[in-house]
Amino acid sequence: MILAVTSTNVRDRSRELGDVLDGSHIVIHAVGALARPPSAGERTEVSERVSQVMEQGLPTLKIGAVAGPALPGDLAENTYSSIVVASVFDEVVSEGRRLLNAPPVLRVYGSKDLIGVELASALSGAYTVALGLSDGLGVGPGPRAVLITRALAEASRLGVAAGAEARTFAGLAGLGNLLVRASDRSADYLLGRRLAEGVVPPDSARTEGARAALAGIDLAGKLRVRVPVLQGVAAVVAGRLDPKAVANLIGDTVAEAE
Repeated sequence: MILAVTSTNVRDRSRELGDVLDGSHIVIHAVGALARPPSAGERTEVSERVSQVMEQGLPTLKIGAVAGPALPGDLAENTYSSIVVASVFDEVVSEGRRLLNAPPVLRVYGSKDLIGVELASALSGAYTVALGLSDGLGVGPGPRAVLITRALAEASRLGVAAGAEARTFAGLAGLGNLLVRASDRSADYLLGRRLAEGVVPPDSARTEGARAALAGIDLAGKLRVRVPVLQGVAAVVAGRLDPKAVANLIGDTVAEAE
């Protein structure tokens, strides 16, 4: 089964599925964000990866994630696309690849770095918002290139702290996602352009990339990882930072030492 819902619905849908599935089922999610914190009184107040939430609601351990720069329009037009299926279980990866692989339209790769693929996918959405914001501000190709490289380094740093492999963030789920979605075909990119115009969306109108930015800084705080670009995006999304201040933030990241 593939769970393809918004990040705000993952917890409830996992619990509902848990009532009808058993340990033999394989469940792969296609949610490119982090799951929101549960309601007060539950065991955690920190945003979680989607697979962690699924583990709490499902009776099976056979869980994975699918991510990558495969856009619906490209698939419909038979344009070559690729995605990656990730899980700690070889069976999940092999079955995901067998069932989803549809050459020549779609090529499916496998990975055992579930943490990395989930975080890379979620954070690529957040940084897509940043690219839309920078393009809307007209910062130019030089600073834009810096933003992409800084975003990749920042995401890798956070991922490694969470237990992921750094190289995953330069793959399909991370850099691949970011490069393809940084256009007007992406809701995250379009949100960034609107933010550049001073339009701050209400909570109900936030995209998955916006939610990932807000959840990502919570995770970074827990892991004590410095994420200035992500913090800037989250501050603009929440209406705490003037969009034009992001241009200065991008410039400041040039001198950041790794």
